[in-house]
Amino acid sequence: MSTDSEISQATRLLVELDISAVDAVELKPFVTLQRAANYLACAMIFLQDNASLSRELVQEDIKSRLLGHWGLSQLNLYTNNQCTCPGINLVYAHANRLIKNHKVPTILVTGPGHGAPANLANLYLEGSLSRFYPEYSLDTKGLSQLVKRFSWPGGFPRSRSHVNAEVPGQIHEGGELGYALSVSFGAAMDNPDLLVISLIGDGEAETGPTAAAWHSIKYLDPKESGAVLPILHLNGFKISEKTIFGCMDNHELAALFTGYGYRVRIVGNNLESIQEDMAVSLDWAYSEIQKIQKAARSGNPLYKPRWPMIVLRSPKGWTGPKEAHGSPIEGSFHAHQVPLPNVKKDDEEFCLLKNWLHSYHPEQLFDSNGAPVEEIMQAIPSAEFRMGQRPEIYAKYEPLDLADWKKFAVDEKEASEMKPQAEIGACA
Repeated sequence: MSTDSEISQATRLLVELDISAVDAVELKPFVTLQRAANYLACAMIFLQDNASLSRELVQEDIKSRLLGHWGLSQLNLYTNNQCTCPGINLVYAHANRLIKNHKVPTILVTGPGHGAPANLANLYLEGSLSRFYPEYSLDTKGLSQLVKRFSWPGGFPRSRSHVNAEVPGQIHEGGELGYALSVSFGAAMDNPDLLVISLIGDGEAETGPTAAAWHSIKYLDPKESGAVLPILHLNGFKISEKTIFGCMDNHELAALFTGYGYRVRIVGNNLESIQEDMAVSLDWAYSEIQKIQKAARSGNPLYKPRWPMIVLRSPKGWTGPKEAHGSPIEGSFHAHQVPLPNVKKDDEEFCLLKNWLHSYHPEQLFDSNGAPVEEIMQAIPSAEFRMGQRPEIYAKYEPLDLADWKKFAVDEKEASEMKPQAEIGACA
């Protein structure tokens, strides 16, 4: 049991920030963007028609086979990730705010690979999907295509519920268990202007690759490399049990990650102020990163700098149904994958889905032509800064500068490969 003095010390390790000064008016477009992304993520999982709920929802609008993850916690061959779609949407929106305010080149690596509905929703709303796939236009036709073709035969991504190389802005394939953080550090190294926000599910964080990757900050050169901002999304559950990090309180988390070399900020202790909390936390993290980099690049590097990290606490299945058939959904493992699996044949679940979709008020999110309303577009960075269109993601291939192999070739009639190799070696 922790002593009072140990708890007091751990509490001092946590970064405290004043969230009262955040301008609610300035935040509003980013909150609306999240609501739109949450709606689209839900619609993609369930609907094959009536994408914007322009008419009364009927059973025929529901897909016959429901795939995808709302409260992600798939424990199988592919992944063991705990980040909910709303959690991804929260981070994506506030990353957009940081980008717009500071013009910082940024990419987002989402470890929760089955978060494809959230990733696709944001990429659609910012116009990155339509840039590479014109059929996903920002209108009624494109919206219908997006919603229907998720996890659909011949759809996009190819009938899977996680991202892959076909998805703009992705450098981490959704089935790669536990590698998001190491991929993030790889992207930042030798790329001095880039900020990589790495979103890690708390189940994913139980893997060996992630456990080792936390220490990569010890090899990150702030003079010549970019920065990684890890965000541990802690909602506490995997497929049917609590996660290791879900069993830890804030004091334990602070002590652990401070020991790893980070400065720790915990977001989400109060869901009513989570938007303001995330806004000031990302501003703080970016400010800390700038201090570390400016010191190194001015010839006065900090000794063993402590890079910022964020622990994001939010309920599993956040903003979804609270309960069904007398059992809790939000905040429990029942939010795993599709939280209303029998919606096609169960009247209670169908009613819950209808209320769930309408709770986002899609009539306020899309105009009569199916395009996102102006307030949503206010939250989108200019094209060159959109996370789905960064050249670091799709335009960085450079052929290797290789020697002409032909002059090292041997005649196919040679009886032995050893003799030419020995001669080449001797000449070298």
